[in-house]
Amino acid sequence: MRAHWLPRGRGLGTASAWLRSAVVGRGPVRTELGYGVFLSYSGERDRRWLPHLRHVIEKQSRPWYKPPRIRVFLDKTGVSIGPELWGKIEAGLARSDWLVVLASPEARSSVWVDREIAWWLEHKSVHTILLVVTAGQLVWDERRGDWDPELSTALPARLAGTFEQQPVWKSVDLRPDGDAGFSPDVDGVAFGVASVVRGLSEDELRSEGLRDTRRNLRTARIVAAVLGCLLLVVSTLSVVAVLSRAEATRQRDQAVAQQLITQSSLLAGRDPFAARLKALAAWRIDPSPETRFAVLDASVNPASGVLSHSVPVDSVAFSPDGRTIASGGGDGAVRLWRTGTQQTAGRPLIGHHQSITSIAFAPDGRTLASSGFDGTVRLWDVAGRTQIGAPFNARAGAVHSVVFGHDGRTLVTVDEDDSGTVRVWDLATHRQIGRRSAVWDGSSPRPPTAVVWAPERSRAAYSSGTPPPAHRSEEC
Repeated sequence: MRAHWLPRGRGLGTASAWLRSAVVGRGPVRTELGYGVFLSYSGERDRRWLPHLRHVIEKQSRPWYKPPRIRVFLDKTGVSIGPELWGKIEAGLARSDWLVVLASPEARSSVWVDREIAWWLEHKSVHTILLVVTAGQLVWDERRGDWDPELSTALPARLAGTFEQQPVWKSVDLRPDGDAGFSPDVDGVAFGVASVVRGLSEDELRSEGLRDTRRNLRTARIVAAVLGCLLLVVSTLSVVAVLSRAEATRQRDQAVAQQLITQSSLLAGRDPFAARLKALAAWRIDPSPETRFAVLDASVNPASGVLSHSVPVDSVAFSPDGRTIASGGGDGAVRLWRTGTQQTAGRPLIGHHQSITSIAFAPDGRTLASSGFDGTVRLWDVAGRTQIGAPFNARAGAVHSVVFGHDGRTLVTVDEDDSGTVRVWDLATHRQIGRRSAVWDGSSPRPPTAVVWAPERSRAAYSSGTPPPAHRSEEC
């Protein structure tokens, strides 16, 4: 068998020792607990492999939660830095149960080995000394009842004459180790020392190790099963928590959507635009059939798109950009509305003394013209909500229709005199351009009441509002 030199892991070993100590409730393992073995050696050859021997002895099988059965004192690892080296070694000897002497020619001539053996013989018993031959040889002379001083080349001199009978010692076998040549059989030495210290045979130690290994594996399986169950429970609880959270979110969204649907129904008659926004918000939060129906219901609500007035409305007009609606009615006021919100935009434009008959936006959308039964045509600044200049006064009764020229600099009106006159006005001077055109010849029941520009911008068409209708066009 081969022995390999392995680095000793310190962080994991420290954590394992602390865990074992915590399980048994004895606190951290301390040096005051004593050692099972004290290793006495000399020479660089033995110094290289003794830490491995110490590791193998201490790591022999045991329940995972228990400390090592045999602790080993080695001056390379058991002595801390500081003065009084012999005092520390002596303390290690005093706390050890067995002295293991690594016999070799170097140990035979070592002062420290001799001093350690002398202390042991003085304070303890020769019967607790174990001999392990690492180099040289030991020869027992039966005739003398002692060691042969000439042939025992590995025997420290202090041990001569100390044994009453021939002791049993162990020789280190060398095993092939690849390019390194040969290495000592560390496992064999470790089992030999441990069997003597614990009073068991090597076979019993190996059987005990097998039992401990099986027990540790069984414990590991149980722990793995418990951890697996815990993981399953935690995973199940996590899934349940996620599902519960999703259900709570769904119920919250449904409650908010239901509240928005209720608000949309309440606003349908008063504020159709806000009602549609509420219904759309409910559908975005909870896209269910109920919210979809609420959106459709708000969209087709008869009140949607209705601009409420308190008096009859006789004329309406869109601004060129489609964002504003102008309306005029029986109270003589012109009102502007925002098409996006269907709400009034500012205060009414008040100037006419009778009902509004016609409203028109200029091509640029910044000017508004209105006509009424009071016989006037008024221009309004849409942005400032103010009247522009004096009104156009035809002094011919009610003005039925008004329309801007395509260049935005002229205005065409149809007023109510005996012949139904079409007039063209200059917006800059508020004066009539050219002569008036009397276009009613009596062929229709009443004079013309509406006028529009032709697409080629050179003609205006007018019509009578009483059936049978009559339509005519005139050069302008």
